[in-house]
Amino acid sequence: MIWACLVVFFLLGTAASLRADEKISMRVRLQPRVDFGEIGRSADGSSYAREADMYLRRIRLEVAGKPVERLRYALIFSADRWDQKGRSNALTLAYALADYRFSSSVNLRLGLGKLPYSRSALTSSSRQLMVERPALIGMGTGLLKYFAPHLVLYGKFVQGTVGYSFALTDGLQTGEVDKAHSRKEVIRTGDPAFAGRIELAPAGWIESRKSDSHLGQGRHLTLGLNGAFQSGLELEGMGRERRFLLGADFSFHRESVSLTGEYMYMNRASSARIEPGGWYVQGGYFIQGLKLEPAIRFATTERDANLAAQRTKVFTGGVNWYIAGHDLKVQANISHYIFARGIREVPGQGSKTGLQIQNQMYF
Repeated sequence: MIWACLVVFFLLGTAASLRADEKISMRVRLQPRVDFGEIGRSADGSSYAREADMYLRRIRLEVAGKPVERLRYALIFSADRWDQKGRSNALTLAYALADYRFSSSVNLRLGLGKLPYSRSALTSSSRQLMVERPALIGMGTGLLKYFAPHLVLYGKFVQGTVGYSFALTDGLQTGEVDKAHSRKEVIRTGDPAFAGRIELAPAGWIESRKSDSHLGQGRHLTLGLNGAFQSGLELEGMGRERRFLLGADFSFHRESVSLTGEYMYMNRASSARIEPGGWYVQGGYFIQGLKLEPAIRFATTERDANLAAQRTKVFTGGVNWYIAGHDLKVQANISHYIFARGIREVPGQGSKTGLQIQNQMYF
């Protein structure tokens, strides 16, 4: 089944490369991945089991176009985690967006896509420094359903040094499961949710596109502030809940050196007050002649700052080999997790280690 999908997506990509109409473009992205290490559990659940898992982390068909001046659209079909252990295979529509440009300072986007309240999550998975985003980002983006139908007003002022994005959405829907936090079913969709982001950059240091890895070219410095809010969400057995998020981040690179960090605080107020949060910092150095980029990251998350022993620390080291830039590359990461006593995945096991190797083909 995997190879049938690869053939279909390859043919679509080839057809796109032969197109004559510049009003529509088509790209295909494949990310085969292999996981090694303590990724399973023993039969009795008392310890980790060393296993290997080979799957397709992402299969993406990206269709974009510009039917008229100022108007752009994008459709992205996704078949993520294909054949990963414990996952069911499915083809979904990940993005469906229409974008109208009034001016550089005022743009309007409508459709299904990402909400603007995390730099790491807004950065394309094709341009990440590490194989996976920090776990903190998954917690944050699960707070208000990050991929959602929404309306976004965005733009840049002062010659691009000040940017903004403000979004309106309705968040989790009745019948869905709050997977990232309570794991409870949604009984009532909450009030309209709001999300926003402001970015600041010095003149001459403006980032043209969000990326963790710049292949030794150019420079940028961006400071970001994020926020999101929703009230009236009702979960099974938990009553009404209000959700609130605040975040701050920075991103810097100058030629071969890159450094990024992000902090996020979340608040869930229902019958109890729950405050997840955490931060990460990561950096890399691109070696021009070898096309290699060693990288390191330290990340920490807390399920609830009000309770003791809720923290997870993750140390990750890796190297990226850019055979043909981001269009053809190989990434390898080793991650060591340290779990506080209250949130251990396996009783008596305070840590685990895993290796991930991922190839990216973008055509």
